[in-house]
Amino acid sequence: MEQQSFKRFLIKYFMILLLFVGCVEFFITFIVNQWVLNLFQEYYASEISSRPSLTSSQTGVLTVAICIEIFLGEIKHYIPIIPEEPINILMVQVEEFTMNMIPSLPRQWHLGTMGDRDFCVLLVCLLLALVLILFPYVVVAIVYSQLVSAQVERIQREKQLIYEENDRKRNLMLSDIAHDLRTPITTISGYSKALHDGMVTDEKMQKEYLNAIMSKSAKMTDLINVLFEYVKLDSYGFKLDREYIDVCELLRENAADIYSDIEEAGMKFEIDIPDEKCIVYADRIQLSRVVTNLLVNAIRHAGCGNTVLLEMKKHAGVILVMVADTGIQIPEDKIEHLFEPFSKGDYSRNSGGTGLGLSIAKKVMEMHHYNLFLQQPYKTYSKAFTMQLYEVMDEKEGA
Repeated sequence: MEQQSFKRFLIKYFMILLLFVGCVEFFITFIVNQWVLNLFQEYYASEISSRPSLTSSQTGVLTVAICIEIFLGEIKHYIPIIPEEPINILMVQVEEFTMNMIPSLPRQWHLGTMGDRDFCVLLVCLLLALVLILFPYVVVAIVYSQLVSAQVERIQREKQLIYEENDRKRNLMLSDIAHDLRTPITTISGYSKALHDGMVTDEKMQKEYLNAIMSKSAKMTDLINVLFEYVKLDSYGFKLDREYIDVCELLRENAADIYSDIEEAGMKFEIDIPDEKCIVYADRIQLSRVVTNLLVNAIRHAGCGNTVLLEMKKHAGVILVMVADTGIQIPEDKIEHLFEPFSKGDYSRNSGGTGLGLSIAKKVMEMHHYNLFLQQPYKTYSKAFTMQLYEVMDEKEGA
């Protein structure tokens, strides 16, 4: 995206400066034809009724031709030992070439018939005209190079800021991971030491300690597994294993897998998935992980007595999958950082989650070039996380 933006920048300013050069060149050429050549004709070629009209390139040709004739004339004058005939032939050829290149130049206006003073005056005028014609090109080249340099520096600064921000987030994430691991490790270490040292003799208390150790170990395992998944998505060389899958079938499978968890949480589960096939080109495992993460997130935050909805709609090739619940809404100050890993005040971690589920879901959707966003409220529900996918009408589209 950034590369496309830079290309648009280059093309945009190139066209603007090219238009500027064209306008300035037209204006200068007009002055050359109306003033320089008119002045020359008035003083040195008044017998010619017609006056040539030159373009910028023809002005250059005429200037070069005059320079050559002056050079050849000086050779004839200061080096008399050189035969005049080849010099005269060369001067005639230069003159004929000039006349062919500038059809508007009157045939009576022969360069060879001009005196030295006439030559010099015309040469100075034409050199001045060439300088004026080349001036906007030089200015535009300098301006364009400065614009490009400034844009490149801006992009480099933005990349540096992004790198520094990512580095800060990475360090913060590692700090939060260490914090989340330290608590269960401390508990496991303390309880296991107490059991090992025989400090707990009551059988019931021993069982409670063992259950606590098992619970904390499971939490650490979950955190490490989720962290592994998050890091794997960011790893170099990781690719989605895409295939053509039926979203409706995938959603029904996810709903069946999590149904018992919703019942155990004392919640109601509503499902609205059409019977028709809706084909997308996606990674089945990763897309299933997104749906599961959203459902687990709803169970964790809605709480007992609330309702979870899994709904799918399709319109004009756009597939919308909503995971909604009737729990409390997410505070406005937390929505901006909702999909960031271990974001400050992360409500997932505050309720016993890892703080990575929504981040993984968002990252997977972006890797598919899909979208994931929050709606508050949604129908009669307090909130809904909406997955936006695109249906594949023809299998060639996904290839």
